Amino acid sequence: MKFKEELITELKKYPDLYNEVRSEIIVPSLENNEIPYVEEISNDHTLERADDKKLIAGLVNNLKYYIEYEQEIGESDI
Repeated sequence: MKFKEELITELKKYPDLYNEVRSEIIVPSLENNEIPYVEEISNDHTLERADDKKLIAGLVNNLKYYIEYEQEIGESDI
């Protein structure tokens, strides 16, 4: 549990990243629903309430999107 707490603390330092992971946890990207951006992430506890599998899936999906984006614009070495 300590790892999850430390991970969430780090994610909350980066509001854009936090919101991306949060949206993946709430609604998987395949459903194409918009999730409102959270300005005050210190008051949001979506990641804390998410089970470990959903948190991991949210992170992995965001990494996959980032890699795909980098490949599309030609800036990825992957």
